[in-house]
Amino acid sequence: MSKYKLNYGPEGTTLIQVGDEYYLAYTDPTSGVILYWTIDSKNISNISDAPDGTAANQIEGFQTYSAEQWQSFEDNGQIFAAGDIFEIVDNDFVIENTVNAIKDVTANEPWSSSQDFQNLVTSLIIEDPANWVTNLAINEDFKGILNNYGYDINMYNRYRAYKGDELGKQKLLAESVNTVKGMLQGLQADLDEDTINWVANKYASAAWSDDYTLQQLTGATQYGSIYTLDNDFKDVIENGVVSMSNLGEDSIKKLLDTWLPEELHKPYLDNISEYAGKFINDADYADVFTEKLKDERFAFNSNWDKEIPWQNIYNNAVTLAEGIWGVVPERGDATIDAILNEKDLGKRKEMLRLEGLDRGYVEVTGDLVESMRQSLGSGIIKTQDYTTGRSK
Repeated sequence: MSKYKLNYGPEGTTLIQVGDEYYLAYTDPTSGVILYWTIDSKNISNISDAPDGTAANQIEGFQTYSAEQWQSFEDNGQIFAAGDIFEIVDNDFVIENTVNAIKDVTANEPWSSSQDFQNLVTSLIIEDPANWVTNLAINEDFKGILNNYGYDINMYNRYRAYKGDELGKQKLLAESVNTVKGMLQGLQADLDEDTINWVANKYASAAWSDDYTLQQLTGATQYGSIYTLDNDFKDVIENGVVSMSNLGEDSIKKLLDTWLPEELHKPYLDNISEYAGKFINDADYADVFTEKLKDERFAFNSNWDKEIPWQNIYNNAVTLAEGIWGVVPERGDATIDAILNEKDLGKRKEMLRLEGLDRGYVEVTGDLVESMRQSLGSGIIKTQDYTTGRSK
């Protein structure tokens, strides 16, 4: 029976011999990770109540392993070399310091229970105690662990800052408010300040990622959104003020102007937020909506091929009128609307010349006079002959 006990390190520290090497080992009760430190056999009396010269096997809990067994433990990630303890003094708590550092970082984190995370932190603390936090943030394995828990590295940084000192937390919250306002500006929407602050707190604490925050804001402010609102956020929204997004409305108006006569716009403009929401949230909706407008225009006026944009048809009619009248017709001119219902180009020109004469447009009158002058000697040209026979 062993006569002596270790008095160095936390309870559970053991003395191990592997070949000619001696180690102090400690098994973390939470992670099961075994940390070990190399020691000089001459220091056995300094880490126990044994007198100088006491054999290692006289220390309580002493264990021996072959080099092959020990290597197998390392290969399987069961043990971590934590360093050397060659000069041991009473106030040197190397083991406790390392163990406590590991406990601090693995406590109360969403990923704390991950064995991969515990092993990674242990190795980083052992490798570089002064810079392990920085090294953790840039470690690719850690990024993979975060992803498994629905976090990315930006969320992790916010999470740590949020749980840090109060000054840092308040700075982060202020930055997060600006981030949320920026997202709302991009959505061309707005929320009341209390709701913005509530969302910013979710974002700052890393409860919501960048993408999820934007999705929630979209769902709250956009008609026809494909995103489902968080239940807690629903309650906040119901008690807040929401200025709905007009994102996509300009695109809907442009499609209306391109494909549909203006007198058919009103039903769409009355419900433009609904159409805009579908346009933004459904990648195929622009094509579906465009086909709907083509069909509606063709049913309204079938003189023109369905695939020709109404904007082109209308602009060509205006250009034709301008060339004959010498003036640009105003939008909504009844004569323009009339010639759009006439298939025959010659008849459209005749309609424009007659209307131009009635209005007294100089260009049309001048053309008539010129035709009369050229016709002197062979009879005076009649207005009817002018309007039907002369092309512009």
